[in-house]
Amino acid sequence: MNRAHTFDAVLEVGPDGDTLAHVLDLPGCVLRATSEAHARAGLPDVIRGHLAWLHRHGEPVDLRDKPITVRIFECNRGFGPFNRGDRAALFSPDRRPLSRAELDHHLRLANDTRADLLAPVLDLPGATLDWRPTPDEMSIRTILRHVGNTEQWYVSRLVPPDTLPTEWETDDQLLLFPFLEMERRTAVDRPRRLTDSELAATVYPTRWTDHLNEPRNRPQSPPPPP
Repeated sequence: MNRAHTFDAVLEVGPDGDTLAHVLDLPGCVLRATSEAHARAGLPDVIRGHLAWLHRHGEPVDLRDKPITVRIFECNRGFGPFNRGDRAALFSPDRRPLSRAELDHHLRLANDTRADLLAPVLDLPGATLDWRPTPDEMSIRTILRHVGNTEQWYVSRLVPPDTLPTEWETDDQLLLFPFLEMERRTAVDRPRRLTDSELAATVYPTRWTDHLNEPRNRPQSPPPPP
């Protein structure tokens, strides 16, 4: 009988129960659910899908058919509800410094996700990029702009603003795909230039935030196995 494969996860639970789950051993493997119970129940399928995605991108993963169990490593309540500008949790594993090898691995995965995101949209006409299902919903172009600005915002949490590229001041004037390329270039280059002490630091950003007491960390590694 195959033994179960156990993964550690952390949960952010919002005031109304909305839950965002992060799988510690699988950077980028997340699940948003309407309740903590739904998040716990849905995580095994999300993990299976993420492992299959890693395999398609050449990562060494175990795809043997065996049960997947999830152990909740930590749960923080009162955050979210996970929209732009909301307060986010910082978990105890986030405070463990990331090694250079782990940083390179995470950035490689980020490049794979970017390639997958852009593949279906690179040849879309402008009218399709700007189409919105309803006036209150975002177009594909707006979503992609938000993705790029999110990278900009993330890096700005970690380093002094005066160390960031001047291109950011006028990035809204760039065409969509040059804009995304510029944002991704900075999001990869700037973390690689962090010093060892910067990689281990906890910072309290004061720019582009409504939560001045919200701690942020450099990219972090999962906790060691128990």
